[in-house]
Amino acid sequence: MHCFLSHSSTDKKGYVSILAEKFGDRAIYDAYTFEAGMKTIDEILKNLDRTDLFVLLISDAALKSGWVQTEIINSKNLLDTGKVKQILPLIIDPSITYRDDRIPDWLRDNYNLRVVPRPNAAFRIINAAFSRLSIESNPKSLRAKQLFVGRNDQLKDFEARMDDYDKLLPCAIVASGLREIGRKKFLLQALRKANKVDDHHQPIVVSVRYEDGIDGFTSKLLDLGFSAEFDASIDLGALGLDEKIEILAKLAIELGRQSEVLLIDDWRCIVQFGGTYADWFVELCNKLPQNRIYFCVASGSSPQAALYRKNDRLYHLKVPELDDTERLGLLVRYLRHVEGLDEVNTSELSFFKNILNGYPEQAVYAGEIIRDEGVQGAIARTNEIVDFARLKAGLYIEGYREDTTKFELLTFLSWFEFVSLDFISKLGAEMHIDLLPAINEFIENGICQGIGTLGEYIRLNDVIRDYVARGSISIPDRYSKAIAVVSKEILSDGDTAEDFDYSEKAVAIRMALLEGREVPESMLIPAHFLNAISQNYKNKRYSNVVTLAERVLSKPNYEDYIRNQITHFYCMALARKRDHRFLTEVQKIKGKEHDYVLGFYYRKTGRYEDAIPRFKSAMGEQRWEENSKRELVLIYNITEDYDQAFNLAKESYYDFPSNPISVLAYFEVVLNKYKIATSNEVDLISEMGATLSAIARISSEKGQEIEACMRARYEYFVRNDDSTAISIINDAIDLFKGSPYPLLVKMELGVSMRSADMINEALILFDARKFDEQGATERKKAELFKLALGGRAVKAIGMVDRELRFINPVARERFKQKLGAL
Repeated sequence: MHCFLSHSSTDKKGYVSILAEKFGDRAIYDAYTFEAGMKTIDEILKNLDRTDLFVLLISDAALKSGWVQTEIINSKNLLDTGKVKQILPLIIDPSITYRDDRIPDWLRDNYNLRVVPRPNAAFRIINAAFSRLSIESNPKSLRAKQLFVGRNDQLKDFEARMDDYDKLLPCAIVASGLREIGRKKFLLQALRKANKVDDHHQPIVVSVRYEDGIDGFTSKLLDLGFSAEFDASIDLGALGLDEKIEILAKLAIELGRQSEVLLIDDWRCIVQFGGTYADWFVELCNKLPQNRIYFCVASGSSPQAALYRKNDRLYHLKVPELDDTERLGLLVRYLRHVEGLDEVNTSELSFFKNILNGYPEQAVYAGEIIRDEGVQGAIARTNEIVDFARLKAGLYIEGYREDTTKFELLTFLSWFEFVSLDFISKLGAEMHIDLLPAINEFIENGICQGIGTLGEYIRLNDVIRDYVARGSISIPDRYSKAIAVVSKEILSDGDTAEDFDYSEKAVAIRMALLEGREVPESMLIPAHFLNAISQNYKNKRYSNVVTLAERVLSKPNYEDYIRNQITHFYCMALARKRDHRFLTEVQKIKGKEHDYVLGFYYRKTGRYEDAIPRFKSAMGEQRWEENSKRELVLIYNITEDYDQAFNLAKESYYDFPSNPISVLAYFEVVLNKYKIATSNEVDLISEMGATLSAIARISSEKGQEIEACMRARYEYFVRNDDSTAISIINDAIDLFKGSPYPLLVKMELGVSMRSADMINEALILFDARKFDEQGATERKKAELFKLALGGRAVKAIGMVDRELRFINPVARERFKQKLGAL
């Protein structure tokens, strides 16, 4: 593919020549491709005719150039006839904004005109445009993106605040609400209605998460390349908080000067847990010149209005679920304007008014079923539509499970917040796979979306990302190898940081930290550490968590919010290792989180009576409620208080039917009740059957592993089918070599069948696979059972107090009784 660089000769020296040098013979540029002497119209047309991408580099000089005006006119004609595939206008002169009258209306109305004063950033954007040439624009998809219904009360409130001339305009507008409820669309619609952005202009979108903090947010803004003063090579770790806020203020002012509003997709980075704004964000807004909107924040958390009611620089609205009329209106509009079903009978659709729950995507999903199967077909699938919000991830992902290439790509994307199209193309080339058609399909199906300056980054839908990531413990092997090859240059020299985009650096650094490789200190920010720490914790590499956490906590320049998150992982890893430092470090954690972490330590050390009140206290805060429930279910199962366990586990299961841990916890409680039941066996078997159906719908690696473990236990304990149970669990042991749990189930079945040989087989494999602390207690129990089954019950009983010293004394005595019974 070739790009035609249309520019003024005034800009040639410097910006344009740097850009052309990077593209080499892929660039059609007069210093390389035109014959000696002045350009002629014929030469321009000849070269335009063989270009795929027309790049217009806009500056004051370019807008005055007759040659550039000729190239613009001819490129438009070639675009209209299909000879040029795409036009990409970039403003390279900071004195120009997208509202400049000299820019043709058709360019301003059809393209997002961005200021990109740094050639390296322009290079990445043009590369992404090359990639997007492989992703065809679907008119139906574009119509779906423009679909907006309702929110009239919230729009009126917004307009009233914008028109309140007794108050200056806020620096930041925050729209909070449930994920996927339509916060970003609402903000964009509100800005347009209030004439704060042009109808055809799409704002720059940046995604931030709780692990980012000020360093991650700043890094992502620098990566956009709109600032001529700052670039991505800044060593943020060497700067104090005030210096970072000063840089952010200058970046925000520059965006405002360019008539841009930054749209921030926020998951507890700016509006943090508990509804407080990040201190640095409040200070940033207080530093900015007022009476201009700089930021629009789509937040997953609602700010505490009482805390900020006197701060006119921050304006907050809640975006609720659609009301009954809006829900039906969205369904009708989707069918007519997106699917083209103009003759749809609205009276037939009134049935759906009572089953749509206010999520825009649910109405779209119902519309897709009506398109394919008609109204009666959709009515027949009422339960599926009703459960869409809870089950949507599984409904979308299920179709990709059998397609290895697409599912591995989804797994890779789920590991990272976003990845550039350019980096995806590089990985695909290294693996000899064209990944862009799959990306196109994901975008069309709403599984992922483009973000950044011009959609150059790809980000998985939040719910899809959580669903896929929950079920994967590692990046697919071929992706891991491709990343190692492609990323080698990134980490070789910190001085070349600006040559790579944020996602390339984030992927390379995270993989290096996970694998224990060196990373230049100047490239590290807290988000890199937090991502590596959380992944190590998920993979049960607790010693690595401790090492990385201690490395970060020794650094003085990280904000408290980030340090608190790292301290949480640090204490949880120490608790799992039963490390004596835990009781000192946990004192640094406050409130309900302290109760939860301390309760976890008590549970791990067998102090169940101390753990239970801690978990009950932690349930008083939403952030820790669900995890505390699961811990209580585990304790009640261990102590055989199945009635208490049943109520909590059932509640979690019905709230989170797509979470494999919730499904497993409920299955175990029901199975335990079944083992001791004297009545209601049929109802209990029915409930277990429902959980088996639920886990079968979770098409992830973790879901498949848990399903195999559940089915093996069901076959043995409920259907009394020893051979099927053994066959299922042996297959699971072979398939899921990285997990100890199938081996622990085999030990459990061996104990129940009184088969010392079966227990021994599982123990040998367990030790060979070196699972460290995972399942250590259950492994010791199985070893003592094996000893007792070999006729040495007295010795086994005598070893219990030493080998199982960390479990509850009552549980130890009960275990001794089971050994004695053998």
